[in-house]
Amino acid sequence: MGVLDGLPAGLRGWLDELDPATLEAFRELDETYVPVGSYVFPDDTALGRRARRWRDAEWRTMGLWTQLRLRTTDGSPLVQSVPMAVARRRLRWTPQELRLLWATTLGAPESRRRTDFLYRIPVSAVQHLPPGEREPVLALLRQAQRELDGTPYASSWQAKRVLDGLLTEHPTGDPADAARSLVPEGDAFAALVREEYGRRLGDPASLPLARHWVTATTGNPSAKWTARAAELLTPGAAALIKDVLGRLPAHRETVVLQRYGGYERRVVTYLDERTAVLLRGMLWTLDLVDEPWVVPLLGDIALAAGTGVGGSGADSRSELVANAAIGGLARRGGLEVVAHLARVQAKVRKKSILSRVSRTLDAVAERTGLSPEQLLERTVPTSGSVPTTPAPSTACGCPSTARSPTARARPSRRPSARRTRSCSPS
Repeated sequence: MGVLDGLPAGLRGWLDELDPATLEAFRELDETYVPVGSYVFPDDTALGRRARRWRDAEWRTMGLWTQLRLRTTDGSPLVQSVPMAVARRRLRWTPQELRLLWATTLGAPESRRRTDFLYRIPVSAVQHLPPGEREPVLALLRQAQRELDGTPYASSWQAKRVLDGLLTEHPTGDPADAARSLVPEGDAFAALVREEYGRRLGDPASLPLARHWVTATTGNPSAKWTARAAELLTPGAAALIKDVLGRLPAHRETVVLQRYGGYERRVVTYLDERTAVLLRGMLWTLDLVDEPWVVPLLGDIALAAGTGVGGSGADSRSELVANAAIGGLARRGGLEVVAHLARVQAKVRKKSILSRVSRTLDAVAERTGLSPEQLLERTVPTSGSVPTTPAPSTACGCPSTARSPTARARPSRRPSARRTRSCSPS
């Protein structure tokens, strides 16, 4: 079946936008294309051999043909190979072609499952345009964003990431719209941020820094990243960080029943990856904030995110966020961070996180001239936002003589933490 044969009657008007040469090229592509199961562009097929001679115009025609086929058929052999091959090229699309690309992508019937690859070509077509040249298709870009906001799993798609980033460059005047691009609603915490802090996040005074936060995609902040954050940081942004991150220690994973394309599954979610990256950017920016609440907050977040789902287990709720908080404590490096690291060491069971905590404690010990055991003896937490870990109780309610969880974390290097508690009347 040709690519145009399955075009619904209501969409036949699209053909009026195509010149005879393009229609003829579509027929030739229909005849040449042979479905293959490969996820790599089929270089060894007739289509691949023809593509070696293509220039910009032929690749644009291929892109339009691919989008039409994805719209009118299941397109399964095309799902990854051809869209990626077209999207990798910086093609000079005409305004008419841009409109047609997006028109063939948007509003697809529910019987066509949306995938990341459906959006790769149209997103790449506008990605490298100057902002002024995107104006004619901005309404279509925002419609695509709304569709993808309601599509399960889409928040992690590459095309969605690029699209959201592009739209932050075109503010509508509504701060909530800017927040929608920065914080896809892929988890309960993202929904909370968008609802309660969206306007502050998208405020013109905070938005440049918020855009910088979502670029926190490496393990640790570079000097260049931190310098840029320092340029953009305002008192209002610092207050926003405190308010948003202050909600994170109490956040817990949720179970969501997702239905999509006739399938149903239960998904346990703590933080979507994009939410975690935004939060990591906020955590890195705390390096620039010298306030007494920063260290306790970093400790609370490291503990909450580093603990396993349900509060136990050898995994962690978000290793990315836990390590970002531990990294913040490590870069501060004074005696005040030790008690918070000890709490993480006592509760968290994720080996990679524990290894980072141990390295940080060793570094603090080296800088202060104390042994790790001496550090921990001097910094047993007793009050404030860093509560002591209760010792196991006996039947009468008195603390047992069992070693504390803190002591179990590093049995070969330090003694048990000493705690004194009085019995309560039975």
